[in-house]
Amino acid sequence: MRAAATMSALFTVLVTIPAAPALADAFAMSRNREIELGREIAAELERYFKLDTDPALVAKVQRIGRRIVGVCDRQDLPYEFHVIDDKEINAFALPGGYVYIYSGLAQVLPSDDALAFIIGHETAHAAKRHIAREWEKLVKIHVFTLGYADLVGVLLGLHYSRRYESEADYYGTLWEAKAGFRPEGSVEAMQTLQQMVGKENNTFELLSSHPLTEDRIKRLTKQAEMVKETVQKGRPPEPPELPPVPDTGQDELLGPMASLALAPNPYWPLATGAQWTYQATVGEAGSLKRTVTVVEQLPGNPQGVFRLRTVYGPAVSADLLEATLAGAVFRRLRPASIEADWALEWITDLQPGERRAADEAVFVGAGTEQVAVPYGTFEAVKVEKHAADDKLIATAWFVKDLGLVKYVSERDGLTEVLQAYQSPSPVGAASRGD
Repeated sequence: MRAAATMSALFTVLVTIPAAPALADAFAMSRNREIELGREIAAELERYFKLDTDPALVAKVQRIGRRIVGVCDRQDLPYEFHVIDDKEINAFALPGGYVYIYSGLAQVLPSDDALAFIIGHETAHAAKRHIAREWEKLVKIHVFTLGYADLVGVLLGLHYSRRYESEADYYGTLWEAKAGFRPEGSVEAMQTLQQMVGKENNTFELLSSHPLTEDRIKRLTKQAEMVKETVQKGRPPEPPELPPVPDTGQDELLGPMASLALAPNPYWPLATGAQWTYQATVGEAGSLKRTVTVVEQLPGNPQGVFRLRTVYGPAVSADLLEATLAGAVFRRLRPASIEADWALEWITDLQPGERRAADEAVFVGAGTEQVAVPYGTFEAVKVEKHAADDKLIATAWFVKDLGLVKYVSERDGLTEVLQAYQSPSPVGAASRGD
């Protein structure tokens, strides 16, 4: 079964998952919630997917998994290792330590060492809370806009960031070596997949979420050599080699943003007291009101960093930080954590047809367009956000001195339209509160 068909069918099955008892409480996922969520998803997955019953293959995967768990640095999860009976080249992990390897992948890997790396890599995604952190972000953004089952579906379809992938590569290599496998298994696994893609013109779901590049193979080769020496000499492990993050060392809140020329953006006019109310719909699942309020401008940041509060439905809210350049909007989803990254959310000063790549997205200027929303009809600047493969992710319409008036997400079927706007001042060109 092809990956796209698999995820589509799985999405349908996931609607049977009962609603979470308190999604608002899931913003900061506890260990118990990690395990509970993983168990819920695993139960539904195993009712849909056929698990492999080949005793030799299942025993091998579980044996390797137990050895990896025995040396990993997080022992408080009930790790489980399963084989899905499917020729697809894929593997994934769930919150709580539930790891699934497709039989198609297990059978093409050239050695137990290569399989140990794949298992160690997926185990690291769970052990290092990569999946839990993604869930926290998803719930903050989409709680009550998307249903619980839809959130699970989005979670399963997520692509990890480069930092998460690099960290999982490192610990997958380290743990396989500490468990008695050859750390070169990491390189063997990636080279095998690279050869298959080259010879058969295949594309694998595993590689769409875990990109295969020459740089990655070079990094794994270097890490394998380092890890072998570290384990043989009994030295403490070196920190993982992660993609660099700019650090000014001057401002923990702004981090790399401190070096940018922050300035007001006329197409996203942040000011304390401004409020936008949107009507959000997801397919035929109904609609929900979402209100965004600029709560405050943070003290000590004259460049302009603002705390925004989003209220979903009647009572559930989440805070985030936003900052603007004259032609861009940046967002930080976890305002209380200095570990949270700033992300470029939109570029608003693009010329028609102009393309700019940033982070893992490509922003495209789509000119101006007249757009009608419940709040009124406006001449808006239209901006598209594309993935690296040029697949359209979302489209946004911005109006000068008003802000975002319409948003359509291709990824999750979400549409939001501006219903009301409250200006921070009693008068203003865009202040027409109703």
